[in-house]
Amino acid sequence: LYVPWKRAMETARSGKYAATSFWFYSQDREADFIHSDPVMNMKTVFFHLRTTPVPEDWSSLEQLRGFRIGATRGYTYTKDFWELAQQGTLQVDVVTDDEQNMRKLLAGRIQAFPIDELTGWDLLNRKFAPAQKDLLTTTRRPLVTGSGYLLISRKFPNATQLAEKFNAGLKMLKDEGLLEHYQDDLISGKY
Repeated sequence: LYVPWKRAMETARSGKYAATSFWFYSQDREADFIHSDPVMNMKTVFFHLRTTPVPEDWSSLEQLRGFRIGATRGYTYTKDFWELAQQGTLQVDVVTDDEQNMRKLLAGRIQAFPIDELTGWDLLNRKFAPAQKDLLTTTRRPLVTGSGYLLISRKFPNATQLAEKFNAGLKMLKDEGLLEHYQDDLISGKY
């Protein structure tokens, strides 16, 4: 089931759903969630039109001044990103979900959109025409990198056992090389 990120977090926190994925680790969430073992490494990059001169190897977020940047409600991004947005250094438009931001990007209503690279390419493969996908590229430098986790609601019955079973299955996928294979297939549009 796909719901916007903020709703996914809140419904899982309440125990309505067993879990939500993928999230960076946050100690603030420990009271409400069990973090699984790391599922995969995540790299949040800026997607942009190939024709938009976004600095590929930017060294400071201030270099993105003048670009209208899309953001998805409920995403953490980085502390610096939100501080620069609040100061007005970065012009950030917040919407409910990633698909809206991709549509705005393709329509030229924003010039850059930070999203996990794997998630971004998967979204483009599933919801957009190949010709639209071909119009986009990403910055080489990521906004943030880290591991992605499944968050299991502590309010869900047998949450600890669910986490143990999930971690055992994840280990098996990693040991057999299947997780990496599935990720490659996802990027290529197989799923």
